[in-house]
Amino acid sequence: MKGKATLTLSDAATGKVVQRVEESNMVTDAISRLFNPPHEALIDTNWPGQMAAMLPMWKNILGGIILLGNTLEESKDNIMLREDCVPVGTAGDAYSGANVMRGSLNINESYETENGYHFTWDFPTDKANGTIRSVALTSRAFGNAGFAPCETRDGSLTVNPYEFIVSYLLSSAPKFMTLVGNYFIGSFRPRELLYASSSTKNNKTTVVFKRFQTLDTNALKINDRVYSEDGSNIPVETTELVLDFKVDNLKNVFWDPKNRDLYIFAPASHSTLSGSEYPYRGTVRYWRIDPDTLTVKEFTSVRFPKSGVGDVLSCAVYDGVFYAVTASEGTYKVNMTTNTLIEVLPLTTNYPSRFYVNETGLMYNFYGLRAPYGSAGTFYRMDVDTGFSYDGLIYGVPVYADWIPQPYFLYAYGQEFNTAFVLLMSNYLATINNLAQPLTKTNAHTLKISYDIIN
Repeated sequence: MKGKATLTLSDAATGKVVQRVEESNMVTDAISRLFNPPHEALIDTNWPGQMAAMLPMWKNILGGIILLGNTLEESKDNIMLREDCVPVGTAGDAYSGANVMRGSLNINESYETENGYHFTWDFPTDKANGTIRSVALTSRAFGNAGFAPCETRDGSLTVNPYEFIVSYLLSSAPKFMTLVGNYFIGSFRPRELLYASSSTKNNKTTVVFKRFQTLDTNALKINDRVYSEDGSNIPVETTELVLDFKVDNLKNVFWDPKNRDLYIFAPASHSTLSGSEYPYRGTVRYWRIDPDTLTVKEFTSVRFPKSGVGDVLSCAVYDGVFYAVTASEGTYKVNMTTNTLIEVLPLTTNYPSRFYVNETGLMYNFYGLRAPYGSAGTFYRMDVDTGFSYDGLIYGVPVYADWIPQPYFLYAYGQEFNTAFVLLMSNYLATINNLAQPLTKTNAHTLKISYDIIN
């Protein structure tokens, strides 16, 4: 598969062409991976339905375009759009709304060719203004997202891979299992799911870890069976860990993939503080755990001068900095070495999520309900204080699982994070076109992008 993008910048008043740029693309492995999903993660999948949703390719999986103010690494493994990108615009379907980052498909100038498809997208004077250094074909869902919450349900950061549609409640999305009364922690070994539950007695919490080994489609045994959604027929290994303080819930966990450390946090109530901890209402105790042996490597606490009590929702330890998201006072950043407050970011949420690490840094999803149909949030990179908005999941976070090929991702979902889902992130890079010279669009210009993609 190969293609060519033609960007034509015109003076809006005269119609005169100001600049025309033509660039051939390189194709990443995104499309190949889409057609080779992790079948062991999609045991209950409707594969014919998924194929029908992906074909013809121009309809959904190549039906969007991203415009960026940065160049992209030209590598077949450069699959996902990084959160440190410079957004300029997107386009998918025909559009006439107010989102200034979203262009419109020119239906009359888009058509099938003998061995491919010819796309045309228009960006009027108020859309996609800025300097463009690269473009990339992406999914129709992300093309419709426009780096912002959508007015309609035609765009999202996450889609149900069965039908390539936006699915907020994910009632029909592929899932491993739902384990009632447990939290899905992550997948730190190939095809293994780590769940945990807890109970407290005499202010000591016992955590029961359960490792579930899922099917390996490349090494199936004669007596293997399709596992049940509640995990009752999956081999399980159980480990107990007693913690010397009370842990209210296990939503508040964090995985550091760089150092392979699993953290469990326990924000301390003011009544339990003593000695040197007492003046610091922001005391959070934590246990650093080896994910292989499920034993404690370190137990300590972080203290910071927080005015309120009991509203720490999520925590992380990343590159020597402790982060704590609160419901009313912002997000605290504390130097782990000196135990001093660095800053308080003006970021609050009433919907607890989890921190997670990806290729670009420390991430957090700030969610909020959006009537009448779903949720919206901010995909936030904490370590550099940047983010952009999107429509997507509420009560859902990506979890570590390096054996699942991007753009498929493993998610913990539900108000108790007790369901392991496989979802498709829509912001993948199917092709990459770095422009030989930047193109700068203002509100005095219109932009037409024609993109020919052929076999």
